[in-house]
Amino acid sequence: MAPEDWYQRYGQRASDYRLPQAKTARAALAVTVGADGFALLDAVHTADAPPWLRQVPSVQTLRAVWIQQYYRDRQGLRWRGKGRGATRRAGAIDSPYDTDARYGVKRGVGCRGYKAHLTETCEPDRPHLIVHVRPRWPPPPTWTPCPLVMPTSPALTCYPTSIWSMRPLSG
Repeated sequence: MAPEDWYQRYGQRASDYRLPQAKTARAALAVTVGADGFALLDAVHTADAPPWLRQVPSVQTLRAVWIQQYYRDRQGLRWRGKGRGATRRAGAIDSPYDTDARYGVKRGVGCRGYKAHLTETCEPDRPHLIVHVRPRWPPPPTWTPCPLVMPTSPALTCYPTSIWSMRPLSG
């Protein structure tokens, strides 16, 4: 069974407005959360736990996020936090609610979500149409980009005289 204080700590979705204001209190809470997560992962990986528990997607996500955010050494549990050995890598999980979402920065503004490369028709006397969208997150090894629709589609009988393709977002 879950410890009693878990219900108070995790009964609602975490967000910035519910976190402590002081940096030291936030760091202490992060270590407490890390310890709770490791307790759950340790329980799931014991010899008497059903093996299928390790295959539950939320358990696998928890394990991946905990590898990114925490480590254990001889001094105990450590939170990587900002500037403490935390590194951003292409496949990092930025939201446990959507494991495909990625963190990106454009013009100094950061956000979590998706990026896309859009191709649009730009005829002055016709409507502008988006004719191709290509996701721009780090693809898994088996992912292959979808082909450009315009040149190969037999359903299209006329093509625009110019196509503008936005540059992929960086970040």
